[in-house]
Formats: sequence, structure tokens, C-alpha cells
Amino acid sequence: DAEVGLVYAGPVSDTFTDKVIEVPESGIYNGQTVPVVGFAGGYGVLMSGNEAAAASVSEVILPSSILFLLYGFTNFTNLQKVTCYAESTPKLSSDIGAPAGYDFTATPETKELYIPSGLDYTTWENDTTWSSVNEIYDGFVEIVNDLKYKETGENTVALIGYEDGFNS
Repeated sequence: DAEVGLVYAGPVSDTFTDKVIEVPESGIYNGQTVPVVGFAGGYGVLMSGNEAAAASVSEVILPSSILFLLYGFTNFTNLQKVTCYAESTPKLSSDIGAPAGYDFTATPETKELYIPSGLDYTTWENDTTWSSVNEIYDGFVEIVNDLKYKETGENTVALIGYEDGFNS
């Protein structure tokens, strides 16, 4: 129930220089710990006109508590990767009564989505807004010393590639 949670707003100032936004799982509201259920990064950009802050973001990590996005990643012009720990597809702007089509406006054509291993990711692929993500990975990928590892099980990983800076 979204009414018992918080919405994380995303970049709000021109001094926002982190390349990665990691949305917290919970926050304090009226002295109580409540889950963060929404990400309104794009909404914050639209309302503040703060494209400079949004342009600095290359990755967004969404917690398992996330239920919806409000204007998603609008104007995140350098967004490369979204990692979402939610067990089901978060509702997008049009699903919650906001105008459709804004969630990925002005984001790069090439971006990746990582979801928990074992989920049926066809629900993500079939959603017309998430279809703007060019690659959906079933399982999470970590990069260590320019080597790219993919989760293959609860305690196992596989080497799947390397970053451009890797020297063999």
C-alpha cells in the first residue's frame, strides 16, 4: 500500500554529482520507519527544471520495496543501467494516473535493466515503457577490476565479460 511508504525524489540540486542513485529501502516519516515505495526522479527534474543534476546520473538502483515510478528517469540523459530488486514490475506513470510516455524521455537508446534472478522477465519486456530498455538481464551483474560477473545462483557467479578499460 503506497500510502504507508515514502517516495524518493531523486536529484534535486545542481550540486548532485553522484553517478549512482541508490534509493533506500526505508526512511523515517513522523518518527516511524516506513518503506520507500516510489521513485519520482523524473518528476523532481520536471518540477525543478534541474536537467543538470539528472544528466550526472548513470545508474539507478531501486530497492525491493519499490512499487511505482513517477515520470521514472525523465531527462536522465546519461542513464546506462537500472537495477531493480523488486519481485514484480513497478507501476509506471501511466499506471498510476500520470500522463504516459514520460518515464524514459530523453534517456539514451542503449541502457540495461537488471532484475532478480529467476523472475519471469517477459512481464518487463511486454510492458511498452520498459521495452525502451535495450537489454534485460535475469540476475544481477557486478563489475570487479573491469571483469563482469553475473549472478547464477544464491552463492554462485559466472564471468560473462569485461569492461572496455580491461587490459588482457
